[in-house]
Amino acid sequence: MFTHWKTKISLSVLFFSFIFCVLGYAKDIQEKVLPIAVNVAKVKKINVPETITAVGHLYAIKQVDLSFDNSGRLQEKYFKNGDRVLAGETVAALNDEQDVASLNSLQAKLDLAKQTYARVKLLEKSGAISKEDIDQKFADLKQAQAEVDQQKTVVEQDKIKAPFTGVLGIYQFDVGAYIPSGTSVVQLTQENPLKIRFAIPADFKPKIAIGNQVKLTTNVYKDKVFTGKVNYIAPTVDASSGTIQIEAEVANDDYLLSPGMFMSVSQILQQKNPVLVVPDMAVQTDQQGRFVYAVQSDNTVKVVHVGVGIIKNGWTQITSGLKEGQEIVSVGGDKLTDGAKIDRSDIPPPDFETLQKTMHINVIDKNGALSAPIENHDNK
Repeated sequence: MFTHWKTKISLSVLFFSFIFCVLGYAKDIQEKVLPIAVNVAKVKKINVPETITAVGHLYAIKQVDLSFDNSGRLQEKYFKNGDRVLAGETVAALNDEQDVASLNSLQAKLDLAKQTYARVKLLEKSGAISKEDIDQKFADLKQAQAEVDQQKTVVEQDKIKAPFTGVLGIYQFDVGAYIPSGTSVVQLTQENPLKIRFAIPADFKPKIAIGNQVKLTTNVYKDKVFTGKVNYIAPTVDASSGTIQIEAEVANDDYLLSPGMFMSVSQILQQKNPVLVVPDMAVQTDQQGRFVYAVQSDNTVKVVHVGVGIIKNGWTQITSGLKEGQEIVSVGGDKLTDGAKIDRSDIPPPDFETLQKTMHINVIDKNGALSAPIENHDNK
């Protein structure tokens, strides 16, 4: 009987010894597992400009049909269809031989009137001529001068001059054609600057102002962004659509844009929203949704599920689960599990300077102050 119990006790001792050995071995293995090198970043709070998008199309600020004030036959076209002309350049001219001849005749009469008046003025001191005769000769001189000035205007009206710098359309007449006065000969369109009109919901009216910047894109130039400034806000709301009309002036220095083109408009509003953001590489997905690895004080990580908002330009907005300044794993999270030990990598973390340049944002420090925005010189 005693031998039987002794055998049981020996087996128990052996069993527990085995268990302790296994646990000790496992502990040794765990202690030998090296920390995983990862990149760590902090949750930032930034001010993101609030924007609204719309679609509009371009208009010319100035566009006129050029015509002659006189009737006559077209003698000369100084440009071709589609040419650009400068303000003051002559675009077309009528045959002005008769008008010039009339001007020469009136000029001769003016020269005679000047000589006559000069002679009577010499006689004035001697009293050989009455004051009434002198006044009449002076009136004749003024009349002759007025007739010459009027005829010069007629001769000038035989030409069409560009009232502003722009591009010509298609000439409607060929040389030799008789053109009645007031008939359109060619259209002139100003190309720079242009204006764009678009509509936004009336709810946004308190957030817009004259001078707000707009950005414009088009499928014609997919990699180019054009800019403009709001110069008109309609005073009334369209009752049928609940929108207000906005107009912005758009620079077109390189003449890539043309009136009539449709453009996508992104307008920056006055209000800016402070949001929490992390590098988008930090956010992962499991069956429960989006999560990040939050770094603990002992350099282990913990899975924290988060709510996300805007995902743009290399960053993700965090709407819940994290707070400003909290450390999270930004690069290398795909190698981690909950509770894993980490080693901070020397690889520079994705900073927010690029984000500031791209979005023209301000970083909010812990005291609530805003840093100066970093200008994006690449997009100027």
